Amino acid sequence: MSGPADLTAGMEDPAPENARRVVEALMTGAALKARDVAKAVSRASGREVTAAAASGTLARISDPSRSDLGNFIRKHKAGTAWVYAMAPAALALTPAQAYDLTRKTGAGRYTLVQALREHPALRKEIDRAARPETPQPVFRILRQAAEAGRPFGGVAVNPRMDRPPAEHPIELSVRCSSRYTLSIASSLRTLVLLCIAAILTVAACGMLVYAFLLPASVLAAAAAAGWLGWRRSRRNADSP
Repeated sequence: MSGPADLTAGMEDPAPENARRVVEALMTGAALKARDVAKAVSRASGREVTAAAASGTLARISDPSRSDLGNFIRKHKAGTAWVYAMAPAALALTPAQAYDLTRKTGAGRYTLVQALREHPALRKEIDRAARPETPQPVFRILRQAAEAGRPFGGVAVNPRMDRPPAEHPIELSVRCSSRYTLSIASSLRTLVLLCIAAILTVAACGMLVYAFLLPASVLAAAAAAGWLGWRRSRRNADSP
């Protein structure tokens, strides 16, 4: 088997089969990390392709300033790795057309103008890519109208499906009155960290009580008992 394929040559390569196969992997519609793409390209080409090499190609073709196809590639962080996925509207393109959009030059190549004319839905993806993303809070606390039928004081934990799979937050709801519910929405990881922080805070408070307040209470009780004993002894001594 030959050594790892160099994908960094990119679009200057006269026969960029590896870059073409990276695009074909994305056109399956699956959300893929660089190592997943590297495995797919290795299987298709019969040559070993490293995750680092695949990552370089993915970074280039997903950049709208370097590749028209980058307007239609969605990516987000999952832990320390980037996850890439083709926008659903772009799956209407053929793999060959999608690959042509990664090229800046070439006779007879499929252009972005043609793609937008034949698939108007792609324009929404370009508008979406042009809009700056609003940073999402790590967690949020909100008060909302209570749902009918939920008992007072009831607690519910629900998954929210209004974000990409890696960002699905968990919503913890507590009905605090007959009209309102207090909800805390965050990612599962953040919710776990908040719970751990709450447990550690309660434990710290307990240790504080045990280390300071309990001894102080014992000393106060001993002092009070001594004072009462002294008063009683004085009273007995003063009586005839």
